[in-house]
Amino acid sequence: MIVKFNDFEKKTENYLSFRFFLFYGPNYGKVCDCTNLIKSFKNIEQDFEVINFFSDEIKKEDLSRIFIENSTPNIFGSKTFLCFHLNSEKISKEIISIISKETNTDLIVVLKCHQLSPRSSLRSFFEKNNYSISVACYEESDNEKKTYISNFLQNEGVKISESLINLLANNLSNQRLEIKSELEKII
Repeated sequence: MIVKFNDFEKKTENYLSFRFFLFYGPNYGKVCDCTNLIKSFKNIEQDFEVINFFSDEIKKEDLSRIFIENSTPNIFGSKTFLCFHLNSEKISKEIISIISKETNTDLIVVLKCHQLSPRSSLRSFFEKNNYSISVACYEESDNEKKTYISNFLQNEGVKISESLINLLANNLSNQRLEIKSELEKII
């Protein structure tokens, strides 16, 4: 199922029944924010064990073992949150094969990717089925930048005028990680 970033960000609670998520796009800051939204709404820090995997560490043979070993709660009763950081689609067919057969409700799987082509097998799989979510994370629009800057500064207790927010938005890049970094410097 395709979900727009703004809808996912504003109404994350509507998508908590899903267990498989694909976040992709050139704006890796948005990709990370989507993952953090899931973690906060599903109370991942307390009820789940978070395990990160990077594509250059995973071999095709190990992928099914990873899913099998993490498909049940651990010895402390914690469910598993698997987060795959993929920089290529080498293992995409294996991931699709495993996810399409996965029936365990205690397992949440997030795939974080950079830009994927419209013909990508991962993207196609996540967009076409009804039990997974696909969110594209593109560059910030002007309104998104202004809202992000305003919310970020408010959360830090910094009051700022609308004209200064506009000035910052006009001079900062369209990448969320870079915007966040610059705002942290300002604070």
